Amino acid sequence: MKNDPLQLKYKECKKSFIFKEILLMFALVFLLVGINPTSGKAAGTNVKNVTNFNELKSALEDINITEINLDSDIKLTKDIKMAQRNVTINGNKEKGIVLDADIHSIKGGTTLSEVSTLTLKNMEVVSKPETAHISFISADNKWNLVSENLSFKGSMFASIANGMITFSSNNSIHTTYENAKVRELIFAKDSTYDGIAAENTVYPAFRFSGDLVNGKASGTVDVQENANVKLSVSPNSHTGSFDYSAFYGKVYRIDVKENAKLAIDTEGTAIQFEAQTAYLEEPSFNVFSNAEVTINSRGGGASGVPAINFKTASSLKVFPNATFDVIGNSSKGVIASATDSRFMFDAPEYYNIQNKVENGNIFKNARSTFFSIKNADVNVWSKTGGEYERTPDTSWNGVSMNTLVNDATSSKTESTSTDLQQHFQMDQYGRISGGKTRPSYICPTFNPVNDQDTMLTGTGNAGLVIEAYVGDTKIGETVVDSAGRWSMPLANTLPAGTIVKVIQKDGELTTCNPVEQIVSHLSAETVNFFKLGYWQDYGIVLEGSIDNADWDLSNPAAIHKYLEVLDENGAIKLRIDTLANTDWYQTGRFNGFQAIVTNEQLDSLGVGEFKLRVGIKIDGTTVDEVHDFNVKNTPHSNGELFYTGPYHQNYAGIESRELGSKLFTTLIKNNIAYFKIVNK
Repeated sequence: MKNDPLQLKYKECKKSFIFKEILLMFALVFLLVGINPTSGKAAGTNVKNVTNFNELKSALEDINITEINLDSDIKLTKDIKMAQRNVTINGNKEKGIVLDADIHSIKGGTTLSEVSTLTLKNMEVVSKPETAHISFISADNKWNLVSENLSFKGSMFASIANGMITFSSNNSIHTTYENAKVRELIFAKDSTYDGIAAENTVYPAFRFSGDLVNGKASGTVDVQENANVKLSVSPNSHTGSFDYSAFYGKVYRIDVKENAKLAIDTEGTAIQFEAQTAYLEEPSFNVFSNAEVTINSRGGGASGVPAINFKTASSLKVFPNATFDVIGNSSKGVIASATDSRFMFDAPEYYNIQNKVENGNIFKNARSTFFSIKNADVNVWSKTGGEYERTPDTSWNGVSMNTLVNDATSSKTESTSTDLQQHFQMDQYGRISGGKTRPSYICPTFNPVNDQDTMLTGTGNAGLVIEAYVGDTKIGETVVDSAGRWSMPLANTLPAGTIVKVIQKDGELTTCNPVEQIVSHLSAETVNFFKLGYWQDYGIVLEGSIDNADWDLSNPAAIHKYLEVLDENGAIKLRIDTLANTDWYQTGRFNGFQAIVTNEQLDSLGVGEFKLRVGIKIDGTTVDEVHDFNVKNTPHSNGELFYTGPYHQNYAGIESRELGSKLFTTLIKNNIAYFKIVNK
């Protein structure tokens, strides 16, 4: 039996089974205690609620704790060195809980080979503001930081000099010194950031001070899609050296992504690329489509600094439909740039570069710098300084251009505009501004409506769509004809007092402000309205309507309308009979008229002010009336009252015209139409 094969097989199987059981027991032990014996990192999520400093310190030092909830106000009494692993602190600030760092820091341990992430969520943190460069979070190596919905007031928020900081959701960071030290800075998609840095001192908002990567500066700023970032730097400091920029040091790329916003208000320089020995790539500042960048530099005190300073060859690129607005206030110009720098504006929605200092230049100390604008208007102002609220001194519309700038002076200018190419000189300007060239639209007019009208009418841009609304309900749509007129049948008449809104559209684009009319009541009382006025080569054309609910206006042959022009004594100086009858406002009801006053008739009036009256007779009836020509019928609202186009719904907006030795204008007195004629 000693060498029985079956017995030997049984012993071998038993040994194998026992060995497997031992392995399983070890695995269960590791699973239960949450330890990975090869990495030293915590496994899974282990949550700890803390109510005092000692509990917080213990939780941060425990590698097994991966989520910490603050359940009450806590004040740090000394520094804490947290064990390295991915860990989240939830501050529960919605419950009013505040973490007071005082003069202390949470420091990051570095026991692992890989990078860990500290996430701060829903926290309100304060520290002593006067404590120089003591940051709340200090983890320069092997740590990244995520700040989500956090507010901080104190000395400095974080030092992650060789790592990444991501601001997501809504953050408010107000510091005595820098907001943070960092290598990669991200403002996450759809986030908001309100930053005040160097509140009473002179420091940057973010300092990129980490180690070089393979001997090269590699810091980046990424303002992601729809993020909204506001930075105020040194708001209360007005003396000292303001060479620090908002993003300062070893940073080579600043991106403001689609639909994002970056606003920097600073005492000194806002954007600067340093003269580093080497960058990962050529430094660049990129403003992507539909993004907005606004910069206001107060000039940096008596010594003066530019708002933008490229100390090494760098580029600014503003993509189509983006906005870039920079205002400087320095004798050293708005922009300084090193050799081979480039500033490129490609069909921007809007751009503006201006210097508020009298005789202050746009560029100063520029070296062989390329400046280009593509498919945009170029407006320039001489160097008067200030706000430049006056109209431009010179404008070139819808052009492309490029020029080479040395110091403040441009040369070798090329342009699609011969005039710009011949006359553009950067050294002469204190402001240059413009935007993407857009189609020039004739804005719509909308004639008065009463509660008997079955048609809406007006004028607009030929070929564009007119839509009518009552409230949010669309009641009709039509297209402006080749003569610039539109009419829209109504399914039903509209009650008096209804507000009707008309908009004009080019595809999905609303071209002008909406126009509104309030529906009036047509009663057995005669009313007349001025509708449109415009010039033709032969004279002035006036269109309107005269109506009464009791009148039969179905037969144009029986209706006789006329226009009278009276002098200041009430004497009739001119009568124009047989005005054209129209049913433009209500099909089949000829309440409309068109009057033409020729140049010769106007000249015959002499000099003075002349009142207009409109009259009507209807054959086979007793109707024989004359009334002052009412011009109280401008739209209920219209932001484009004085628009570019031939037709004028505002009687006083009709252009003046020279008639021989006289000047003719339209005039309104007590809502009545007048002609005014004076000697030139």
